[in-house]
Order: sequence, then structure tokens, then C-alpha cells
Amino acid sequence: MNEKTRKRIVYSILVVAVIWGAYNIKLSESAKENHKNQTAIQQSIAAQGKLDKQREELIKTYSKQDWGKDPFKTVKMTYRPQKKVVFNKPKWKLTGIMYNTVNPLAVINKKAVSVGDRINNGKVISIKRDKVIIEHNGKQYTLKVTKG
Repeated sequence: MNEKTRKRIVYSILVVAVIWGAYNIKLSESAKENHKNQTAIQQSIAAQGKLDKQREELIKTYSKQDWGKDPFKTVKMTYRPQKKVVFNKPKWKLTGIMYNTVNPLAVINKKAVSVGDRINNGKVISIKRDKVIIEHNGKQYTLKVTKG
């Protein structure tokens, strides 16, 4: 037997072995899938059995209750006043005012604002030498410059 024939035989055996291995791997994967499906079916059957037992218990408990109540009977209602909802006003911190008659500026929450600007859902209405007036939800809030 020459070398070419020997190589062909070895390659043929190798190809047959690879095909046989691939076929067996596919079979084992499908077997795993079948096993997973069977366990899922078994679990759903067991869960259905538990639900049936729960239904039977509910039927037993409701069948023991008194069902002769008058549906048109008036029930005395008591009034409980609800708690007032307190909205916190937005926090504005006035850190400085640079006042001049033409274009006054104020520093609120580390931002320079002028009249008409918006900050934290509030609108700056006026800027005076010692205070800033902000309007928020129809209410006016006065921020004053403090020492220190």
C-alpha cells in the first residue's frame, strides 16, 4: 500500500468520524430539548393541580358563608376629612443683587437673572435694591438679601 492510498483511508475515516460525532451531538441536543419540554409540561400539570385544590377550598369557604344580606340596605357612611396637601415652595437662594436703574440683576441659585427670567418654575417680577420678588403658581414670594 503506497502513501497516497494510506492518506485517503485515514482522511475517509476522519470524515466518517466527524459526521458521526456531529450526528450524535444533534441527537443529544434534541434529547435535552425533549427533556426540558417534558419537565415544563409536568410542572404546568402540577401547578394546575394546585390551582384546582385552591378553587375547591375557596368554594368550600364561600359555601359556608351567610348569603341572605339585603343588597338595598343603606349603610351609614362616616365622613373623614382628608389631610391637607402641603406643597413646598421651590427653594430659591438669593446670593446677591447688582442693582442699577436700567438693567438690575440678581444672583439666584448661582444663576444671574433679570426681570422676566424664569428660575425653578418661578418668574422674576421685580428686582429692588434689597429684595427680589418672584411669582410662582399665582403667588408672589419675596427674597431678601441678608447679611453674612
